Amino acid sequence: AALGATWPRLPRCFAPGGFRSGAVAAPARWRTGRRAADVAAATLRRPTAAAAASGDSASWVLPSVDKDVSEFHAGRAKAFAWVQTSETVFLFAPIQNGDRPDVQMSLQNEGAVMSLTVEGQEVLNGRLAHAIKPGTQVWMIESAADGNPYVVVEGDKLTPGIEWASFLEPAVAFSDAYSTRLRVELPVVSAEQEDAAVADTLLHLQRKHATLEQCIDAHPAEVGDVLQVDMQGFELAPDGGRGQPFGEAATDVQLELGAEGPAGAGLLPEVHRQLQGINQGETREAMVALGQRAGGRSILLSVTCTRLRRQTLPSLDDDFAKTVKRAEQFVQAGTVEGVPDEEKGLADTFTMAQLRAEVASEIRYHAQEQERSVLHRVMEDQLLGAVDVRCEWATPRSTAGGADAAAAFSREEAVMSLLHAVAEREGRLSNIDNDQVEREAWDVLGTP
Repeated sequence: AALGATWPRLPRCFAPGGFRSGAVAAPARWRTGRRAADVAAATLRRPTAAAAASGDSASWVLPSVDKDVSEFHAGRAKAFAWVQTSETVFLFAPIQNGDRPDVQMSLQNEGAVMSLTVEGQEVLNGRLAHAIKPGTQVWMIESAADGNPYVVVEGDKLTPGIEWASFLEPAVAFSDAYSTRLRVELPVVSAEQEDAAVADTLLHLQRKHATLEQCIDAHPAEVGDVLQVDMQGFELAPDGGRGQPFGEAATDVQLELGAEGPAGAGLLPEVHRQLQGINQGETREAMVALGQRAGGRSILLSVTCTRLRRQTLPSLDDDFAKTVKRAEQFVQAGTVEGVPDEEKGLADTFTMAQLRAEVASEIRYHAQEQERSVLHRVMEDQLLGAVDVRCEWATPRSTAGGADAAAAFSREEAVMSLLHAVAEREGRLSNIDNDQVEREAWDVLGTP
C-alpha cells in the first residue's frame, strides 16, 4: 500500500541480483534499491490484467521511458512495439500469463542479431535493422498506465544518430522476373514549351525586381497593380447573401491583379476580374465556385483591399540582366562554394542574351531531371513487383498526411532496402564511397 501510484513505474525483477541471466546489470536509473524478495512479494499483490495487452500492438498502452521519444520514428509490430531516441532503442513485449515470466534474451554477431522469448513464445529472432552496442542490452518488467505488464528491453545504438525505420532488418527475396526489359515513355519538352518557360521565368524575375509605388490619391485597381487584401469566405444564404463564415480568414495577402498562379495568390481569373477597379479601403464580394471536390458548391468571397500599389516592371535589357546576375552572385557569395571562379566579374558585362541562355539551360537541366525521376520511378515500381520486401516498418515521426504519408514512408524505405539488396546481389557495394555519401549527407543536413 505504501508503494502507491509510484509502483507501476518501478521494475519488477525475479532473479538474484534483479535480472535474468543473459542480461547485464540495470543502469542506475532503473535500480530501485529494494530486495528481490520485496519486489516479488509486491508483484504478487498486483491484479493480473495481461489479457488487455494481447492482440494488435496498435492498441497497447506502453510503459513510459525516461527519455523524449516523440521526435523519432516508432513501431508497432505483430508481437512487440518499440520506440527510440538518437542513442537508445526500447522494445516492449506483453506478458500474457503469470507474474514470474520466463524471459530469454541474447545479442550476437557484434550486436547485429537478437532473439527474445517471453513465456516460451518467440517475440523476435533475427538480424536487427542496425546494431545494438554489445553489453548495453538489459531487460526489466514494467507496468503501463493501464496496469498491464511488459518486458522492456533497452539497448544503446552502436551508431548513435541513426534513426531506425524498422527494428528488424527487411527480408528481401528475388523472383525470376527480377531482370527484365522495360518500355518507358519519357516526358518531352518541345521548343514551344521551352520558350514559354523562359518567358515565364523572365516575368518572374521582372516582378522580383519591380518597383512598387503607393497609390496616395483615389486610384481604381488596374491589371498589373499589386494589392494587399484580407479575405473571408461565407456560405450562401437562401436569399443569395452572406450566410455563416466558411473556413478561416486570410489577412495581408499580396497579389498582382490579373496574374495567374502564386503571383495572383492562386485566385481564379473570375475573382481577379471582379476585383478590377477596387479602391484602397473598399470591400467587394465575389462569387466563387469551389469545384467538384467540394460538391460543386459556391460561396461568397469577401475581399477588402487594405493597400494598393502601382507596379513598374523593369525592361528586358542588358541593365536588367546585370541586376539579376549581381543578385544571384550576392546569394552565391554567402554559400560555402561561393561565386564560381569563371563567373567573377561577369555581372559587369552580362547581357540579356546571356541571361536568356542561362534560363534556357536551367530549364533543360530540370527537364532532364524530370526524365530521370520518371525513369527511376518506373524502375522502382518494376523492382518492387519483382522483388519481395517484407518488413514491419515504423510509423513516421510526423502524423501529418495520415495514411498516404505512412504509405509513402513505407515505400521509400522498401525501395532503399531493395536497392541495397540489388547492389549486394550484383556485387556493386564496393562501388559506393561511404565517405563521400557521409560528406554529401552532412552537406544537405547543414544547408539552412
